[in-house]
Amino acid sequence: MNHAGKIVKGLFVMVMQALIVGIVLGSATAVVEVLGLLHGSTAGPTILIPAVVFYSAAWTILALGWGALVWLVASVAGRPIEEPIDWTRWLASFLLFITLLLIVGGHVNREWLPARGDPRSIAANIGILILVTAITIWSFRRGIEVAVDGMRRHPRTTMLIAAAAVLGCTVWVNAHSWHAALTRAGQSQDAALSRSGPNVLLITIDALRPDHVTAYGYNRPTTPTLDKLASEGVRFANAYATSCWTRASVASIFTSLFPSTHGVNGIGSGLSPSLTTLPEVMQSRGYATGVFSANSFISPLFGYSQGVDRFYAKRPSMFNELMLGHIMRIARKYSKLTDYMFRDLEDFQFPPQPSSRLADRAPRLNDAFLEWQQSLGGRPFFAYFHYMEAHSPWETADPFKRKFAMQGPYPHQIPIFEGLEPFDKAASVAMEQRQAFIDQYDGAIASVDHDLGQMLEELKRRGVLDNTVLIITADHGEEFYDHGGWGHGKSLYNTLVHIPLIVRYPALVPAGMVSTHVARHIDLLPTIAELAGKPVQGAFEGHSLLPILRDPATPEPTPTPIYTEVFHESSYARAIQEGQYKLIEAHNFDQERWLLFDLAQDAGEQHPLDPSTHAATPHLKQRLAEFRDRAKSKAVSAEAVTVDADMKSRLKSLGYVN
Repeated sequence: MNHAGKIVKGLFVMVMQALIVGIVLGSATAVVEVLGLLHGSTAGPTILIPAVVFYSAAWTILALGWGALVWLVASVAGRPIEEPIDWTRWLASFLLFITLLLIVGGHVNREWLPARGDPRSIAANIGILILVTAITIWSFRRGIEVAVDGMRRHPRTTMLIAAAAVLGCTVWVNAHSWHAALTRAGQSQDAALSRSGPNVLLITIDALRPDHVTAYGYNRPTTPTLDKLASEGVRFANAYATSCWTRASVASIFTSLFPSTHGVNGIGSGLSPSLTTLPEVMQSRGYATGVFSANSFISPLFGYSQGVDRFYAKRPSMFNELMLGHIMRIARKYSKLTDYMFRDLEDFQFPPQPSSRLADRAPRLNDAFLEWQQSLGGRPFFAYFHYMEAHSPWETADPFKRKFAMQGPYPHQIPIFEGLEPFDKAASVAMEQRQAFIDQYDGAIASVDHDLGQMLEELKRRGVLDNTVLIITADHGEEFYDHGGWGHGKSLYNTLVHIPLIVRYPALVPAGMVSTHVARHIDLLPTIAELAGKPVQGAFEGHSLLPILRDPATPEPTPTPIYTEVFHESSYARAIQEGQYKLIEAHNFDQERWLLFDLAQDAGEQHPLDPSTHAATPHLKQRLAEFRDRAKSKAVSAEAVTVDADMKSRLKSLGYVN
């Protein structure tokens, strides 16, 4: 064969070997990475197929590019490469180098090494580069040839090893679901006997202020569904959150603990596995448990899947979970082609999911819940909902966008406020602009109220509603410059911690009653547990509201103190409200402020008293110190959570991350 023929043959062999090596090593890389992800993230087994496709395609493209370069150099040098084994060595060694350096090294950097630029990271990465280079050189010279020769000589052994690997992967992938099935099968007899209890539907409407609910006296018809539920059950006039933002408040709902005890106070903190959650309590009593969340914080990533049979939440992009996606996310900053490719892959899901703007809307949550409820065959359920319609940014469609705004503009997001009240004050806006924000907020409330009503109508049609304990609340309120701030999470004024609470259960709860008893987030777990059969035992802070639900008119013997708190890195605030007085303790770095309010005379907390001279201050300070010490003595370390770029992007869209 002449020289030109050898060059053409070499090109053909290179292309064929690049396809084989790219697919084989790409698939192997995908399988190994996914096996790791299944036990370290929210990824599920369905990520395996797209991961194999992504890596096989990427590794084949890299192999073709590298092979073309080697073929060109060898051809120009007059030494064309013809033998398949030679091409396999060149291509497989190159892809092995890429896999070990970028994928394995990438995970080592992300999981175990300090930030980039740290001397320890630099030293570790130099070590990784040396090790990977040594492995690649050995593979090129001997390893790959030995492996290929061994597979040719011992095909049966190769097949047995491959079969064992497939079996091992299958067991690993399904271990969690098999364990869950065995756990459910082995539930105690007591749990089985409790299956005749009522269903429980706990619904949180994010950022819902009670003074924007018609049943609480608002002058706009925002909530016909909630108003009807209030007329058929008990409305609590004095319900309070434990904090002023979602992270801490919902963790208190799930654990019946205060924020300084459960520890879920930062962006990167999740529920500790050592804590007993509300779904776990209900699951132990034979209930099917489900969580249907539109809030990125309320997701398996942050520990909320403990005790949950069915979790519906917006999934992170499968592609973003892979190291290949992480690398492309960085590369897109420097390459228009990579940016174009990544744009189409970023929201990829398999099986296909609703678009990101639809996946977390109330109708999607409702549909997922109703489908799940129908599959239970009459088994009692506990379901937690977290609606996001009332949370800025508002993506309300007509007619609700225009329900309270006769003409534009139709703003979809309030200003982002990064300070801590009372130390900082946000920029003000014109009264017309502020009213436009409120109009859109009210329209969003009307929208979620409508969707909730449709879901309840379907439960009624199925004959399920009247045997369901229905609890409606909020995780916190929302500020529209009431005290010089916007949004939530930045103060402990009642604008943010006073919440609605409505309970409907015709078999037990009298209709149309208003209770003035104090009710708190931490009281929901013991209340629901007792409604499900018997009082709960454990280190819970709350107490059951069941006696109040049976007889809402019973006077409260002594005022229940209301503790609230919020933590933000170097700043924090605590508050106690007892009777007519409320004391707020706020710290911002080395600054300290105390605010005292007489709520009987100043319900809007606009005119602070002088705490240094007022007679109520010493007692409230003592109670606040006792609360701090008690909560600290029971404190649990939160689970550290790695918040990737995809999650940060979603949190940024909600105003949580600057």
